[in-house]
Amino acid sequence: MDRRDFIKSATGIITSVAFPNIVLAKDKGKYERSLNLFNPNTHESVNTVYFANGKYVFDGLVELDYLFRDFRDEETVAIDVTLYELIYVLQLYSDKKYALSIGSGFRTKKTNKLLKEVYNYKVSDNSYHLVAKAGDLSVHPKSKVSLYQLKEKALKIGIGGVGYYPKLRSLHIDTGKIRSWRS
Repeated sequence: MDRRDFIKSATGIITSVAFPNIVLAKDKGKYERSLNLFNPNTHESVNTVYFANGKYVFDGLVELDYLFRDFRDEETVAIDVTLYELIYVLQLYSDKKYALSIGSGFRTKKTNKLLKEVYNYKVSDNSYHLVAKAGDLSVHPKSKVSLYQLKEKALKIGIGGVGYYPKLRSLHIDTGKIRSWRS
């Protein structure tokens, strides 16, 4: 078993423990999980199955990793699959008519510095975005589920960090230690 397979197996076990109440979609007798996401920075959409038949689907993960890339530097890395699982649960709760938007996923140190120094964003030098364990989500303006409701759901899940930015219409989630904040 190579490192990637080990990580996938361990994450699958962690996910089943962390999300015991997930009801998986049944498709022809096979359990699947998929994500339907939009990146407003690149105007790209992904609607892909990333988990099926008890294991992660490589092609689906590659599609998602590309959507979560640092679009400024065009650098793509493997995103923590637990983040995808967290987004999946939030997607189950959200308005199915509209895809969730991912405004920021992975960030390089160069991009993090740019956001901090040029755009004066409050970004951490130790951001979970830098290690591919964070995403900033938003909901469609016409969605029946508000950003506030999505934030409340994320807090109830009790995994990782949840940052609520109502003025920016953004919700930060990560797979780090449990904590929350509002800006």
